[in-house]
Amino acid sequence: MKTGKAAVIAAALVILAGAGWYFGSPSWTLHQMRSAAEAKDADALSDYIDYPAVRESLKEQVRARVTAKMAAEGDGLAALGGALALSMVDGLVDSMISPSSLRLMFAQSPQTEGAEKRPALSASDLEVDRRGFSEFRLINPSKEQAGGELVFKREGLSWKLAEVRIPE
Repeated sequence: MKTGKAAVIAAALVILAGAGWYFGSPSWTLHQMRSAAEAKDADALSDYIDYPAVRESLKEQVRARVTAKMAAEGDGLAALGGALALSMVDGLVDSMISPSSLRLMFAQSPQTEGAEKRPALSASDLEVDRRGFSEFRLINPSKEQAGGELVFKREGLSWKLAEVRIPE
């Protein structure tokens, strides 16, 4: 009889721990990312970013927009400019989205003593939109139509930023 109660209690604890992880881990990840950014710890922040996936998502979006603009223009000079832009996309995105560029950005950001700290993203403006057990999006619900979003994917029991969707 005692073994049965212990098994039920153990199962309930496992379920509670799983539910806690499911609902709490996105917030914990975002908190850790914000703390690393405020401390200008590029290495800690980089642990939460899947750079290859973010770079690919940005390249695809930029290529699609340049191609659409070229098609809409229909002008030979615009097509030449678009082709030049397309040839530069990969190199630009690769150089801009990297751990070393993040370190450089933190190193060059001005130190403002006594200034009011205002986060770039306010938690009151943002909402976590769960997409099953392996993905969540960070969105601004008031600007969802025109705004961008950050997409996080599960890696083990933690989360990594895997996609940045730029606004239209």
